Amino acid sequence: MESSPFVSVVMPAYNAEKYLKEAIDSILNQTYKNFEFIIVDDGSTDKTSEIIESYTDNRIKLLKNDKNRGLIYSANIAIRVATGKYIARMDADDISLPERLEKQVLFLEKNNEVSILGTSYVRSDNNKQVHHPENTELIKIYLLEGTTFAHPSVMIRRNNIVQYNLFFQDEYISAEDYALWTSFSMKNLNMANLQDVLVYYRIHNEQISVSKAFEQRETTRKVRIEYAKFYWKDNLTTEDYFVISRLFESVEAYRAIFTLWKIKYLNDLQQDFNKQLFDIFIRKHLLKSYSNLGRYDLLKLLKGKFTIWYKIELVSIFIKKSFKKILNRL
Repeated sequence: MESSPFVSVVMPAYNAEKYLKEAIDSILNQTYKNFEFIIVDDGSTDKTSEIIESYTDNRIKLLKNDKNRGLIYSANIAIRVATGKYIARMDADDISLPERLEKQVLFLEKNNEVSILGTSYVRSDNNKQVHHPENTELIKIYLLEGTTFAHPSVMIRRNNIVQYNLFFQDEYISAEDYALWTSFSMKNLNMANLQDVLVYYRIHNEQISVSKAFEQRETTRKVRIEYAKFYWKDNLTTEDYFVISRLFESVEAYRAIFTLWKIKYLNDLQQDFNKQLFDIFIRKHLLKSYSNLGRYDLLKLLKGKFTIWYKIELVSIFIKKSFKKILNRL
């Protein structure tokens, strides 16, 4: 192993005794060896510290908070003391597969323009593989929906974090990772996801997405609006931004369709996103909204300032949808 670590693995841990040993072992048993493993005990009251201190591997650096300060504080202090070229995130309830670090370092060394690299993962609850968008152009677009990385799979260039002050922010608690990825995008930094499954992502009732679901949903909506405003500013109304914040959850069909067509038009003008890929993205969500198109929605849309050809398309979609309903009842 080289004298200085090439990778700093950062892992906050709070009352993590149930899965902690598996998480630690999965990092120590990586095929790539040149790393430091910074573990932050975030004021745990169980056996978390005892488990960490039972290891004698000199790559482990244990930091202890005086009290429970949360994931954002813990991750940030670990990143600030890290010495590696790359920061690899890890959670105390997940498992990194043996070749994770090796494959990520190899990719980043060959692709100097990439700032963040995630991987695919497998869910513990249903054993299904999850693959996020592969390249910057797709990731930028799909950040309009939500997070495009598995947080415990990412590896980030430390110099980009320092240069652009891209640390986790307290105002985005419960969706701090999503807010950080959008910040990287707004700084025009390149991002990627390996399609290899390199993380076992554990689903359980104590994780934030379950225990703080409401708070996470509200913060996610806030981030969506801020991300959209970065590109479209005053070209959209407050109503449009409200729709965008809920567009990928549930919103009236005519409102969704109206806003989708507006942002498609704006992208045609501004080219903030790859036009071909963005049009596919818009079409996917339009089809979802078309499936909920009712008579009231149609009338509202026909009163809008759309071209005659688009209005004909809307009427045609509504007729086909209504005819299909009649056939299904026969």
